[in-house]
Amino acid sequence: MSQIVKYSFFVVVLALLSACDSESKFKELDQAIKRNNLNISTIVVESTKNKTITCSTDPCATYLPTNKTETFVARGLTPDGQPIDISNDVVWSTTDSSKAQVDQTGTLTTGTTLGEVDVIASFASIDGRAKVMVSSATLTGNDIKFWDNTDTELTSPQQLTMCDSFGLKAIGEFSDSTRIITHDVSWSANPSDNSRLTVNESNLAVFSSHTPAGYVVQASYQNDSTSTVSNTVDFNVVADNFGGTISISPSSQTIIQDAEFQFKASAQILGSNKDITNTAKWESGEQSIAKVDKGLVTGIGEGTTNIRVTCGTDPQTVSQTAPVTVEKNPALARIELRKANNNQLEDIEELNRLDPNNDELELIVIAIYITSSETEEDVTNEVTWTVADSDPTNVVKSIKVEQKSDNDNILVVTAQRDGVAVLTVKFSGLTDKLTVKVSSP
Repeated sequence: MSQIVKYSFFVVVLALLSACDSESKFKELDQAIKRNNLNISTIVVESTKNKTITCSTDPCATYLPTNKTETFVARGLTPDGQPIDISNDVVWSTTDSSKAQVDQTGTLTTGTTLGEVDVIASFASIDGRAKVMVSSATLTGNDIKFWDNTDTELTSPQQLTMCDSFGLKAIGEFSDSTRIITHDVSWSANPSDNSRLTVNESNLAVFSSHTPAGYVVQASYQNDSTSTVSNTVDFNVVADNFGGTISISPSSQTIIQDAEFQFKASAQILGSNKDITNTAKWESGEQSIAKVDKGLVTGIGEGTTNIRVTCGTDPQTVSQTAPVTVEKNPALARIELRKANNNQLEDIEELNRLDPNNDELELIVIAIYITSSETEEDVTNEVTWTVADSDPTNVVKSIKVEQKSDNDNILVVTAQRDGVAVLTVKFSGLTDKLTVKVSSP
């Protein structure tokens, strides 16, 4: 009996090893095909947030403190210099795991060992590298500077028109380097009631206020578990240079319960028409009918109420309203998979794995509701999905399905290997299916 158990164990282990080897070889083959199709000649690896401006190394490394997590991306360059994001297709590694480790999403975590380490993205026999310097350098409060989006150092006070916005960076002047630390500091604004302070992906902290007053913006950096340093910059928010009127688009809207709708607001500021959707004050006349946040209205209960957008305070208040009618939530009848351009799908969609112009399919999912007539709603970013391959023994399925990187309202179906697969999407208990055939003629 024990011999049978041992034999079965070795069979399972061999099968797993064979599967892993098959998957590894398939990825290598897939990389080679993609490299050939995309004509990638060089790989550039860089941090998504951290940027070192000056340092003691040449070329300048990405300086990071110990025990820090940072995301890196890999971009393949074509011969004409066009960048293509291949972060999900590369194999990530580092040259010294005691200094930094990286997972297969490109997320790097530094250790406690100081010094230089390379983060590597490998793709079809091509390597891209970025140097990382694990540093213990610290800051004092005076070492934190503020720059605007033109890289000019700020002095206090800065003047800002109400409902306008101002982008600023936090710069850390360390002993071994000068770095943009916008994403590494904690931001706050005082008073906070009528102001907003958010950090975007362009390494800018965006400050705004819809109410004239004096504000103090603070950036705090934690050197270690016991030491935090801060610096501030002052803003005077004024009503000067505000055009005097606000426009809301659209001027009215009807939605159903639990549905959302985005209003836009604009105004003349410093002689230019500017979007103030995220900087103005939004209010709902009746919270039991509709709620609003930065122009995004959510239907709560049946009825009509006014949505008001405001800049300023009395006697310098400028506002505009738009009526919103909320109707009873209709019954959900069915959901439909469609092409991203809203065209109907074939019974069987075919993809060519070797053709870069026909190896992907972009889809949306539409919910059809029954009221007095049929109404439709795009629910792509709310669905779940599964993929069933015609050959369940395949380690890698015929297709891969994921939300589009820059638009989660689109599902992207990508050919991976020859075969047939069935995509099933589900929303509110309803399903729809699509059969996809992948070939490489």
